[in-house]
Amino acid sequence: MQFIKQLFTAYSQAITSFFYVAIVLVVYHEIQRNAQLEESWLGILRNSVTTKLYYVLLYGLLGGLVASSIILILGITVDYQVMLIIWTLSLFLSLFNQRYLCLSYSVGIISLVSLIFGWPEVNVPSLIVIVGILHLIKSILILIDGTRDTIPVYIEHQRFTPAGAYIMNKMWPVPLVTYLTTGKIAFPIVAVLVYEDEAITQTPLGRAKESSFWAAFYGLVILILGIASYGIQWMAYIAALVTLCLHEWLYVLNIGGQRKGKPAFVAPWRGIRVLDTLPESIGERMGIRKGDIILTVNGRQVNSEAMLREILEDCPSLIWMDVLRNDNEAVELEYKDYGKGINDLGIMLIPRTTGKYYLFNKHNGLLSKIWGNYINR
Repeated sequence: MQFIKQLFTAYSQAITSFFYVAIVLVVYHEIQRNAQLEESWLGILRNSVTTKLYYVLLYGLLGGLVASSIILILGITVDYQVMLIIWTLSLFLSLFNQRYLCLSYSVGIISLVSLIFGWPEVNVPSLIVIVGILHLIKSILILIDGTRDTIPVYIEHQRFTPAGAYIMNKMWPVPLVTYLTTGKIAFPIVAVLVYEDEAITQTPLGRAKESSFWAAFYGLVILILGIASYGIQWMAYIAALVTLCLHEWLYVLNIGGQRKGKPAFVAPWRGIRVLDTLPESIGERMGIRKGDIILTVNGRQVNSEAMLREILEDCPSLIWMDVLRNDNEAVELEYKDYGKGINDLGIMLIPRTTGKYYLFNKHNGLLSKIWGNYINR
């Protein structure tokens, strides 16, 4: 009972702390930016900014509660001054790229500096273990919430242009509770879990499952190295280096694999391929899915969006279509509306030609943007 009281008392302090509020504001700004991108590609906002913020806050709170319980059970301690240094470095690094808010980078750098130069005095194993626990939580959040509000876009590809892709950006503010090194006093801290991903060679769900696996792999490796560092001093050097480098290597490897691999969503040689369906649309109601190839509508072959519009311009009250699913499964779909008729399916198709492409922004931090604008002047 005392443990639970201590946990929730410190946890409530973490939620109301300045750092948590500051991170929520950063997350809110990121959600607004993604909402603008979504509107520019779909023409609508599927969920409000408030709803999007609600879900990342909810899952961040739940993830933080689980992580905090594990941290307190293991008796992990941190130094308040060290956490201030780590947070300052994280915020500075985020000016170059927002994903550097992840504690893997600041903890790895501070740990290496401490081990090599002796300042600041850092309990390296404890920090490494916290990073490992957070990434295990992150792997779960990716599965639960990572595919929500993915944004379909067109990209230029070296072999297939245009190709369809999905942008997946999430930031979960995570309040944490740990013990202070000065004694067994539960102390609130704050972390942020960043998930930036692209689904090009896979569906968003398939991509999320793979990313979740690698996040869990990274977290488990870091956790084992951190625990080993408590008893073997030289292991702390390896743990700090792996914390920093393995995270970046996995990110570069996974993103590179998506951008250089064969896209899963390209225009077919016959028919039109669906990239996404809008919520509450006719396409969603009649069962059209991502990746479906529409071959015929009302008995007429369709090979372009213009041909589909031509069929729907008379607002037929009944439509039926032949669909190729998973490139080999033939499906028949139909929909009736004897009142208003049907003039729009509410689907996003992959065009055979387009002048609109999503440009991947590798460096989205404030300083990077300022430098890019200066270079392009």
